[in-house]
Amino acid sequence: MNIVGAAGGVVGLSKQRLHLALYPSIINGIVFGNRKYLAPNPWGPVVNATDIIAAGARQAYAKAGFQVTYMDDWYDHHVLMGEVHCGTNVARDASDKW
Repeated sequence: MNIVGAAGGVVGLSKQRLHLALYPSIINGIVFGNRKYLAPNPWGPVVNATDIIAAGARQAYAKAGFQVTYMDDWYDHHVLMGEVHCGTNVARDASDKW
């Protein structure tokens, strides 16, 4: 039995999915055109009152010129095997040539 089945998940689903994220993944967020990034809260280890995973990601994104905002998507997306990008519908301007 995989981890989904062991945790009491849907049996049919546990047979289909062999891997899942135990914690939200920061990379599964939404990039906005104004250099802002909306990311799922990673709920990382807290050291000296700071989530060290969130802080590290914030620093990395800042180097690329982005400001990160974290949101709690644990119950509305993560436990349903999704993240922020799964629950959003963003209209994008794709008129520029690549």
